Amino acid sequence: MSDTTSKIKNLLLEVESISRRYEELEKLKGENFNVFQIFNMESDENKMHSRFIETLLNPIGPHGLGSIFL
Repeated sequence: MSDTTSKIKNLLLEVESISRRYEELEKLKGENFNVFQIFNMESDENKMHSRFIETLLNPIGPHGLGSIFL
């Protein structure tokens, strides 16, 4: 095995190890949690964000706070 091949294999092993550590951190921090996925609403997620923001920005919205969010 050439020195270059050996270096590439070592680099790939290191990248794999780093990738696993990041996956563990994501799991520990709950970064992969998606409430929309639980309710099977993933396709509505973007529309829901827009409706939520629209409601907040509407001065006569049901929040009853007038233009405070504007």
